[in-house]
Amino acid sequence: MSLQPVVPGVYQISFGMVSAYRIDDNSLTLVDTVIPGSPPVILDAVRELGTQPKDIGSIVLTHQHTDHFGSAEAVQKTSGAQVHMHPLDTG
Repeated sequence: MSLQPVVPGVYQISFGMVSAYRIDDNSLTLVDTVIPGSPPVILDAVRELGTQPKDIGSIVLTHQHTDHFGSAEAVQKTSGAQVHMHPLDTG
């Protein structure tokens, strides 16, 4: 796994061709959850900087492609986070 700082408080979780992002602000936000089967890597990235899955407050999905939302359900079940997606991408 590759957790790389982008700007202060934003980290890229690289999966090669696709990425998820961890944003540390008032609460922990994940942007995208990449392909199915990725929760172990994503949750390790959450723990790597001293936080826990339950600290994830929001998961923001940028669009409805499997390589962006593929692990959303599994990460949500583990963390209890709210999932956000544009209404046009929910259908």
